[in-house]
Formats: sequence, structure tokens, C-alpha cells
Amino acid sequence: MNQILSLWNSFTQDANYEFPKGQTGFRDVFKQLKDIRRWGIKERLVETGIIDDWRAMITGAFTTTVCEIELVYTANSAKQHSRESEVTTLIDAIGGKVLQRSVIDVIKYHALLVELPRTFVEDVLANSNVSLVLAESIMFFKSTGQSVVTNGHTINANIAVDPPVDIIDEPVIALFDGLPLANHPYMQNLLIIDDVDNYADLYTVDKMRHGTSMASLISYGDLNRIEHITTRKIYVRPVLKPDASGNESVSDILLVDKIHEAVRRLFENIDGENPIAPNVKVINLSIGEYARLFDKMISPLARLLDWLSYKYNVLFVVSAGNHGFHNDILELGEAFSTFAGKSLAERNDTVINAVNNDSRNRRLRSPAESINALTVGASFSDFSTLVETQQLIAPCVNGMGHIVSAVGTGLRRSIKPDVIYHGGRFLLREHIGNRNQAIMLLSSPARAPGVLSAAPFLAGTDRELYTHGTSCATALITHEAARCYDVITSLVEDGNDISTEYFAVLIKAMLSHGAEWGEFNNVYSSALDKSGRGAADLIHKFIGYGLPNTDKAISCTERRVTLIGVGSLKNGEAEVYTLPLPFDFSIKTHKKLTITLASFAPIVPTNQRYRATRIWFEIKDPVLKWERTDASDKAVVRGTLQHEIFINDKARAWDENDGGIKLKVNCSFDADKTTTEATSYAIMVSFEMKNALGVDLDVYTKIAEKVRPRIQIQPMAEERGAE
Repeated sequence: MNQILSLWNSFTQDANYEFPKGQTGFRDVFKQLKDIRRWGIKERLVETGIIDDWRAMITGAFTTTVCEIELVYTANSAKQHSRESEVTTLIDAIGGKVLQRSVIDVIKYHALLVELPRTFVEDVLANSNVSLVLAESIMFFKSTGQSVVTNGHTINANIAVDPPVDIIDEPVIALFDGLPLANHPYMQNLLIIDDVDNYADLYTVDKMRHGTSMASLISYGDLNRIEHITTRKIYVRPVLKPDASGNESVSDILLVDKIHEAVRRLFENIDGENPIAPNVKVINLSIGEYARLFDKMISPLARLLDWLSYKYNVLFVVSAGNHGFHNDILELGEAFSTFAGKSLAERNDTVINAVNNDSRNRRLRSPAESINALTVGASFSDFSTLVETQQLIAPCVNGMGHIVSAVGTGLRRSIKPDVIYHGGRFLLREHIGNRNQAIMLLSSPARAPGVLSAAPFLAGTDRELYTHGTSCATALITHEAARCYDVITSLVEDGNDISTEYFAVLIKAMLSHGAEWGEFNNVYSSALDKSGRGAADLIHKFIGYGLPNTDKAISCTERRVTLIGVGSLKNGEAEVYTLPLPFDFSIKTHKKLTITLASFAPIVPTNQRYRATRIWFEIKDPVLKWERTDASDKAVVRGTLQHEIFINDKARAWDENDGGIKLKVNCSFDADKTTTEATSYAIMVSFEMKNALGVDLDVYTKIAEKVRPRIQIQPMAEERGAE
């Protein structure tokens, strides 16, 4: 290290520095680097954001503060103890104390929750030589005050909500969040609240905002458009509690440790107690370590979710995270009156470029980078009535990526967020002091627009609340997950052989299968002045695979048929599915093929490639030449969700008895060449055709006739009929 630093210093002082013999290869490496330095204060403190938090705190009155110290992990238990003892001694020396410790070996995590005195914070901010900061056993100092803020006034929305009478007790959806108001008229008999930490003792009714809102959205969806009500109770584990500021937060626990314990409680026998909810398939996490922005290194919480997903075959639905602009003020670059005079479509450029220009500060918030989770961003959409006036205007068109939603990408430039969903619209008002600025009315939406959910109340009829952002978008996607589960169980009841171990990964595929960019391909390409591959790699940062239409995944029509397959593969294995297409394509028709492949990959936390195995599909169709749309072929295979849309408008010679299109699902090693673990997957394929003169368009019946005989044949190792 000393030699490398010496060479680096010489190179930075003289670009023509003559490297010693045998070391000239470093010159080409150094040309690609911004800096080389020892791990130190910048990495431990500055880049985690805790310095900014401490600077904000120091103006107030406090005697101690709580933070997380993440230690350099080692698998050697003796070294673990030694490093922890070293840091504990230093903490004791400055008058602090260790409140909690956590070691989770499978994700290489070792951390301490500590209480530090004000004097230590003052010394750090004054750049004093503090030995604790310089301890080599420490990786990061991180804030623990991760809070969720549910803005807005409780209102009477004049809606009619009838809670279900017949509800199945066994939950398949879990919500880790704040404590909801269980006796809310809309929530009665819908929730199983497992308050093992007695957080209810700390809550007053008015503080039960976030949990109540999320539980409502999972149960009913947006209250302005109730189309489906959950058929099963929802398991709720409170992990947030009220703080001194009036928000709900995770301020005095290690969130990684809490989530680990909460999930194990669902599925394992602990201290002689049976699993509390072993049939849970989806866990909603509309919270996270929001002080930690994703920057190449995957966070411990994301690693935990990835490992838990694989171990228990459970899908985490997580929010991408929210980012506001300073004081919720949007820089327009032109007079508000000029901006207001434009059409909604013309305003898009301002909003898209404002987010793009600030994208470095609007990255995913932990654990949104989790590769196995379904990460949900927000779209600027809802089902309320938006009314513009001269003073109050909408910033952009309905359905675009939301201005507060975090932007991607994920690990190794994978597509994250995976999808976006309804995150509530808002209005702009002119900033009185600066006509080139607009105030984003997010802080107190007492009326539409927004996503409508239940809200806590003490008396009266004000029982609803308008909300915005990725939290409500995530809860709404989880509501769709409950719909998907009902469809899967009905398929099983109809005789389809789908093992419960594949339910969660199949739900992941179903939730994404109806997503597409549609008109927003051109909207973003135009605003960003990009085209082709360059545009594609930028667009998915904002909207992932797009806003999904669950109906396309859970139902077929006369013109569209959707087929599913599930299985598991090991390194070097592959399976081939056949999609029969008994049609005459000699006449020009519009054909659309949508393929979604979801998996839960094992992980290698110590390897930068991280994903132990990778699963991807290939199309083998020598006749019909499919044209790819939306995301690029390079980006879609970097994660655990490959979702692609192909079109074909040409007439082709086609033998309807040739066996159809072959879809090959492959598995190979990625981070672990020696892995023998199996990776579970689910694949969904939709084929649809539009009207064309002389073409029989009963797509469903014609394909179903070809598929059904195959269901009764035991699939071979190398080839399966679509089920």
C-alpha cells in the first residue's frame, strides 16, 4: 500500500512520471482513477451523511446522540471479539456506551448501536484528533434516525368503504412499518398486529399515520378506486415508533438486526415458539435506511433482504425512497407565468431535467438496491380529480416518474427501480419571492390530488388522508401482490401443479409482467435529447420497466394469452419452453411478445459481482424476427428480473405445425464458480395480436388447444411445454 500511494503521489504531481521497471502498468490504471487513499474519515463519516446530521443537530440542545458503528467484518470469532473490544474501550474513554451489538455472519455484518456524548460530536466537527474516528476496525458511522413523515390533514373524503365480512385468518402479506389504528372502521378484522416490542405503549392515536395509511392501501388500494379488497388478514410487525419530533422513526435500534429477527419470527421455531406466520409470501417495506444512498457498495440491509428472500422464498416489496428539493422549491428557469402557460406535455422537459441534473443526490435509498426485492418507484399519478387554477398548476403529465422518487441504477448498473406505481400527484404554486421558482405543495395536502388512504382519528368523520411518494406506491403494489396470490391459488385449485415454494417468485414476475414504457419512451428521449441505446439506459433510471398493468398478468383475453412456468436451476443447467403459435403469419399483423423472468439468486457478500448465479432467457425463433422495445438487452440481464417486450408487424412464411417459439432459460455462475445451490425462477410469456383482415384472432383458444395436452406430460430435464 505504501508503494502504491508513493507511485500515485508521484503520478499526480507529474503526468509524465517515469515508473520504475516492472511497474509501468500502474500508469494506465492511474489514468482511470480520481483518487487513491487509505480508508479514513471521508469514508467513515463524510460519505455516510452523518457529518451533515451532526452539523444540523449541534445548533440544538442535546447531551447525547445515538448512531450505528459498522465494523470491518471478519469470520474469525476471536478477531470479531478483539475488534469489538477495541472500539468499546474507545467509546468508554470518551464517555459513551454501547447499547446493542449485532453479528449476522451470512451477510458479513458486524455493528454496534452506540450512544455518544455531545463533546465527541463537537470535537469531530472541529476536526480534532479523535481516536475513535481513526480506529481501523470501523467501516462506517451511520445515523439511526430513519424517520417517515406522513404529511397532510385528515379529511372527510365522502366515500363509502365496506370492510370484508369473510376474511381468511392465515396471512400471506406482511407489513413492517409503524403501528396502524387497528380499530379504524376500514381496518376492523383485517390486521394481525404482532407488537412484541410493546410499541403501542409509546403511540397516541394521532401518531399512527404511516402504518394506518400503508395497511389501508394494501387492503383496499387507493380509496378513490376500490376494485379489489384483500381476502386474507395482513400480518403487521411494528418496527417504527414515535420520536420527539412527532414523526415515526427507527432511532434507537439496529434496523438490520430488527428486520432479521422479525423475518425469522415469521418462518422459524424460536425459543420453543412455532413460526408466527409461515405462509407469508410478500413483505412490504415502505421504510428503510434513508440516510444511506446507494453508491456501488450494497448496504447491509439490502444484503439481508437478498439472503432472506433466497432462504425463505419470500418477496420483499421495497420503496425506492423519496427526495425533495430544498424547501420543496422547484427551479423553473423561467417565470412561473410562462411555465403555467405551457401545456402539461411542454412542462415535462423542465421536470425531467431538474431531476436528471440532480440525479447524483437523488439515488436509491437503502435497501432499494436489493437484487432479489421488487423495488418500487413512484409515478405522478393517482385516481383523484385534479383541478388546475391560475395559481395552482400541475408540473407534468399524468403517469411520468414522480419528481420526489429516487432514481437508479442498481448494483452493476442493473435496472432499479424495477417498476413505478401510483405515487400521487401534487400542484405547484408560484414562489412569491422569486418568480422563477415554484413551491411544490406536498407538505399539507388537505384535498386532492393524491393517493387516498385511511387515516387515524379520535372522533368525527375525518378518516382519510391524501399522501404522495414511494411509500404509498409500494403499498399499492403490495395490494396488487395480494391479487396475484389469489389468482395463483385459483390456478392450483383448477389442477395446475404450482408448488408453494414458487409462489413468491411467481408473484414477482406477475407484478412486473404488465409494465411498459409506452408513450414515455418518446417523452423522456425528447426531454433528455437522447435516442436509441443512450436513451434506453437513461430512461430506466427514472421509471424502471414502467408502470405495470396487473390485469395483463392475471387474465387472458380472446386476443392475448399468458402462459407461466416455474422451476429451479443450478449452475450449467437450462430448460427450454415451447410457445406454440398455430397461426398463419403470411398476412401482415401486429404481434407482441412480452416475456418476464424473475428469480431469487443466492449471494456472495464478499464478491463485487455479488450475485452467485445468474438466470436469463433467450428466444430461439428462426422465422419471426422480433424487434426489441423499451430497455436495452444489456441492462435487462444485470439483475434478477428480465422483462422484455418484442413486436413484429411483418408478414412471414410460417408453418403453424413447426412447434412454435423456443424459450431457453439458462443458469450459470456469476460470483461463485463452485456454487451448487439451485436458483428458483418463474417465467411468464404473453402473446397478443391486433386486428388484421382475414386473420382468426381467437388467440387464447388456439394456443390453449396446443398447450393443454402438454400439461399432462411429465416435462423432461431439457424441455418443457408451457403450462
